[in-house]
Amino acid sequence: MNLSLEPQEQTTVGRRIMGVLFYSPQAAFEDIGRQPRWLPPLAIVSITSFLCSLASLPKLKEFTLYTLELQAQTMPELADAAAMDIAVSGLVIFALIAGLFSPAIMCLLYAGLLKLFNLFAGEPAPFRQFFAITVYSYFPIIFAAVIATIMILMSPATHLEEVSTSLYLLFPPPGFHRICC
Repeated sequence: MNLSLEPQEQTTVGRRIMGVLFYSPQAAFEDIGRQPRWLPPLAIVSITSFLCSLASLPKLKEFTLYTLELQAQTMPELADAAAMDIAVSGLVIFALIAGLFSPAIMCLLYAGLLKLFNLFAGEPAPFRQFFAITVYSYFPIIFAAVIATIMILMSPATHLEEVSTSLYLLFPPPGFHRICC
């Protein structure tokens, strides 16, 4: 058994995040595997997700009212002002709660799946290690959420369902090759 008494260099949370997002994901995840600290990055992810939800609320309210007005044309019972107020209030509550807690829930689910796979294949690893890895793996998702929030704030509420951060946006539109080539 070889125990090293040398102190291991502590990598800061910021360096790990930058490593995961931009520089060297493999080295960052190896460091996270050695020292699985998950609480600070989970707090950053949850707060960022909550702030994105909070910033998007005015557009989400407007989009919900727009959608309900469109549906009220075919279903007159939705035209009731009280029903619209309930729908908007429910949206606000759900968006804020989901924004705050969904990153932690998703990371727990993913870590549970990784632990389950690990039970059948590979050497045993603690759940904490899997959870830390999934928390840091959530940073690209939250980065895309910030970009989507900016796009939501810049676009009209009637076009919210068209907001996307998918790489599909980089492809030419359908029929483009027939026009130009």
